[in-house]
Amino acid sequence: MKIIIKIVIALGVLVGAYVFLSKANIIPTLDLFKTKEIQLRETPLVLEDIKDIAELFTATAYEEIYMDTTKKVENSTMDKIFTFKKSHSDRFVLIARGKCLAGTDLKEITENDLIVKDSSITVRIPKAKIISTIVNPSDYDIYIDEGDWKTAEVNKIKKYATQRIEAIAIKDGLLTKAQERTNLLLKNFFESLGYSKVTIEVK
Repeated sequence: MKIIIKIVIALGVLVGAYVFLSKANIIPTLDLFKTKEIQLRETPLVLEDIKDIAELFTATAYEEIYMDTTKKVENSTMDKIFTFKKSHSDRFVLIARGKCLAGTDLKEITENDLIVKDSSITVRIPKAKIISTIVNPSDYDIYIDEGDWKTAEVNKIKKYATQRIEAIAIKDGLLTKAQERTNLLLKNFFESLGYSKVTIEVK
């Protein structure tokens, strides 16, 4: 018991000495339980972070379309004599598969688009747009190639197929999905930096 009493007294003396010295500002105060203030990053640094991760804010759609193209061709004089037909139709049928990528170009954001008030931030971002539509040469399957189709004509059909894939992706809501994805990821990003309220506005 005597040993325990001595230990308690010694601890009491040490605590008392510490309190006295810290009150006198001779030694720094040790506050183990004080909640640290959230240190919010400066706007220019946040802007750089946004631009560094800009490529993550995208959405992708995969589409497949069927193209059946015909063209009217005038028959030669001999064909007209033997077939009694003035013209005939050439036919070209293909299936195209492509990938359409949409997203928000966060590199367009300036410091004026970041409005900070205390621990709240409002971010103004551009609308989502189509970034690219990709149909590789191996993504075309030609099923019917009847008649005389020049390379320029085939390329024109393939180009139109690419445009149709993009139009279908937009109709299926790709731009809306890209916008929602951007809004969600940006909200999570700023909350991870310590902002308690994040508002995303589309310019």
